[in-house]
Amino acid sequence: MRRSERTEFEWIFRSSYASVLRTTSLILHDRGRAEEVTQDAFLRLCERWRGVQAVEHPEAWVRQVAVRAVGSLAPQQRAVVALFYLDDLSVEDVARHLGVSTSTVKQHLFRARTRLATLLSETVEVTSDADR
Repeated sequence: MRRSERTEFEWIFRSSYASVLRTTSLILHDRGRAEEVTQDAFLRLCERWRGVQAVEHPEAWVRQVAVRAVGSLAPQQRAVVALFYLDDLSVEDVARHLGVSTSTVKQHLFRARTRLATLLSETVEVTSDADR
């Protein structure tokens, strides 16, 4: 990587890392796991920098790598994740919106976080290995 490319990558890393980490932390609900996924996503960005640097928003590219697994969740899990994390509703409000009990919401959140943790690490690892 040339010096100018490294400088540009470092700027993107410094300006975007905290934001991407927040996103993965909210999804995974596990700070350590979120750090691993975020670091893997930025490692992938570094490995592909020459192709990705031309993208208008490299931060969006990294975020996509980190969270694309949400689409594979079951519909009820996606709804709970969206209402709880994106709309910032309480467990009680999510339950009211969906017409289910709070324990059902908590169960869906737990299953969704577990599934996302698995899918995100597999996506990053498999894709990184295939790109080498």
